[in-house]
Amino acid sequence: MTVYSLVSQLPQGASEIHHEVELGVVIGSRAHCVSAEEADMDNIIGGYVLALDMTDREEQSRAKKSGLPWTSAKAFDTSCPVSHFIDKSSITDLHDVSYLFTYLFI
Repeated sequence: MTVYSLVSQLPQGASEIHHEVELGVVIGSRAHCVSAEEADMDNIIGGYVLALDMTDREEQSRAKKSGLPWTSAKAFDTSCPVSHFIDKSSITDLHDVSYLFTYLFI
């Protein structure tokens, strides 16, 4: 198992941060308007990163109540840290990924 650690700084005053760990895809070659049938994923996908997708739920609620876009709830500094590049050859089954992702909020 490979371990990735990241540090993220929470927005000042934030008390309700939700997060999801996601597998990000790094595009390795140019691909434009490619159908699923035409896609040669072995050549298009360059590799992966682990990503921590965070949302400030208080900011999201304030924006929604004001009729504003709530993208600001995902736009704070360090809101989506990612790991080092993971070579595609190290992941043979996307449904069975064995990486440990640790993070520290400061």
